[in-house]
Amino acid sequence: MPSSVLLLDPDTAEESAASLLNATRVALDTDYYPFPTQARKRKVKQIRLSGQLLHDFCDQIDHLYNSLRLTKEDMQTRQDVVSRIQRLLNQADEEEVSSVQLSSFGSSRNGLAARTGDLDIGILFLGVADPAATTYTENTRGWAMSKLKRVAQIIEKENHVYSNVTRIFSASAPLVRFRDEITGIDCDITLDQQVAHRKTLLLGKYADSDPRVRPLIFAVKEWARVRKINSASPKDRTLNSYTHTLMLLAFLQQRGVVPCLQRICCDKMLSLGKRSAMKQHTRRICITCKQPLPSLRVGTCETYFYEGKPPKSDNLESVGELLLEFFRYYAITFDVANVYVSVGQGYYPPLPYKIKTRQRGNGVLGFPSDRQLHVEDLFRPERNCAKSAKPYVWRALRWEYERALVSATEKTMDGLLSDSFAMHVAE
Repeated sequence: MPSSVLLLDPDTAEESAASLLNATRVALDTDYYPFPTQARKRKVKQIRLSGQLLHDFCDQIDHLYNSLRLTKEDMQTRQDVVSRIQRLLNQADEEEVSSVQLSSFGSSRNGLAARTGDLDIGILFLGVADPAATTYTENTRGWAMSKLKRVAQIIEKENHVYSNVTRIFSASAPLVRFRDEITGIDCDITLDQQVAHRKTLLLGKYADSDPRVRPLIFAVKEWARVRKINSASPKDRTLNSYTHTLMLLAFLQQRGVVPCLQRICCDKMLSLGKRSAMKQHTRRICITCKQPLPSLRVGTCETYFYEGKPPKSDNLESVGELLLEFFRYYAITFDVANVYVSVGQGYYPPLPYKIKTRQRGNGVLGFPSDRQLHVEDLFRPERNCAKSAKPYVWRALRWEYERALVSATEKTMDGLLSDSFAMHVAE
């Protein structure tokens, strides 16, 4: 592979990445984060793996998946943590927590968590008409918060079992964070949201729809972790694992690997030649049989998705080919200035005119590629899950996709997961 294809000098990459992510409205050195010109795109399009190298790459992805995924024993261990905390609350025998029921959700529930991942626990309220379903009124939020505060106090008293208890009540989803010393698992207890449980089920359904999906999700999440682009915190300002997963699923929908489960009511799969027809139908009509879709509303959110056996994919690409094409797509094909990521719609819709006009007007850094990435939430279309990544960060993220493609083809998984010049976000 010609050295000119590699876009960043390893000796200066960390400094330049930190400078980029600290920038506000300053010009970037295009030698480090070059604009994807047509010449560059042609070079990237030519990068391929084939034969034994591709076969080895596929084996490495499978090995990574098997080394990271939760085993049945790991799943049971996490459930034991939830049960132990539940017993602790029951033993308190207090009216304040008598209606509290704990339940795991998120990646620990659908098997998409790594062994070192956090455990997400939601508080259900028995005998209560779900005050935390989607949003809170002033009264119901205060009532639910009092329960969460009391749970935090009870856990904090057991400091020989639970450590580093932290209350994060100012977040949109208030939570209590702590470490279970018996298992070493970091836990988050949050006010339960039925929408979050529906997301857990939907992501699990996508993961089960094709045997290639789970290994790909784990590979992308591990790549993002190693490259330090998997945190949406104000300090790091990149993308969380949920957003990376949505971007992967949207790509897999485009390749015909998985269907758009929120827009079908039957087990028929659109052929590759007919997928453009998805743009011509409303969300509430099945894109295959054209029948009205069922409805399952939770609060103000439409959370319906097809829960039957998913239609079989006609895509025959290997897991290695799909991973390389994923990186290639977001490196040179995805048009951040004109389209956004939408798993719920099953394709990449055009950005609304108001957003495009606003982005052209803000003049961030003065580069055409410096636009806000938009990734639509599964059940809240108005929410941009990539809002944490400011417009000036997209250039670095785009480069990370290109670097991943080049590294994977030169050194396969060893190059892909190299952190020798990962992006470090300075404060």
